[in-house]
Amino acid sequence: MQISNHNIARVLNDIAEILATQDANYYRIRAYTQAARTIRSTKLNIANYVNQGRDLTAIPTIGSHLAAKIKEIVETGNCKTLETLSNQEPFGLVKLLHIPGLGPKRIHALYHELGVHTPEQVLEASKEGRVKALDGFGEKTQTRIVNVIEEHLVRQQRQ
Repeated sequence: MQISNHNIARVLNDIAEILATQDANYYRIRAYTQAARTIRSTKLNIANYVNQGRDLTAIPTIGSHLAAKIKEIVETGNCKTLETLSNQEPFGLVKLLHIPGLGPKRIHALYHELGVHTPEQVLEASKEGRVKALDGFGEKTQTRIVNVIEEHLVRQQRQ
């Protein structure tokens, strides 16, 4: 199985986003984000690079820790770190990352301030007016969240 640079970058980016929802160390999040960006934009075929036994740390933004993660992704098709992080999060919290307008910081606030972790719970909290009371949120943001989540849920039902 040949894994693409896009798939590798997606896994690294997913790890960064989950770490951000956990309010993890900024530099750790940034390292995953930068590595994902580098892999997405390089002309090198990272899977071939790994299969040839070449040193990934020669690529800018890839340190030894990330090189090991990338090698694992290429060899197995997934990453234990992503699986572990996904399992640590309440069910549904990772799904919120796929809703436009809900980035890691907003998801962190929604979960830690209101205890909501699914699109349905965020929609309910928004309709009840609890979201606009949070720092960094307001009436417009709350209305936008309602519209985006309702559209998201309709799209999911069609699939």
